[in-house]
Amino acid sequence: MPKRTDACAIELSRDQLQRGHSLTEALAAELSDAIEQGALGDGDLLPPERWLAGKLRLGRVTVRNAYRRLVQAGLAEARPGMGYRVRRRHTWAPQDLSIA
Repeated sequence: MPKRTDACAIELSRDQLQRGHSLTEALAAELSDAIEQGALGDGDLLPPERWLAGKLRLGRVTVRNAYRRLVQAGLAEARPGMGYRVRRRHTWAPQDLSIA
């Protein structure tokens, strides 16, 4: 069973907000950094939107949009009824499979 992340280390950087980044962008960047640094591992469940929004005092839409950005970047996947899960990062580049 995958572990659920409590995201106790997730915080929004004042630097990111002062540079004009939206709350969604700042949260997505913080989560992306946590994934890249290994704090959130392959298969870990991201915190529920409601819980993370309450902890960071954000709207649920902000959290949802940040999670969607992670999905678009290939760092997470949405699981209907289960939430969002960190995706395995492949170290190999896909090869051209076209037939010549």
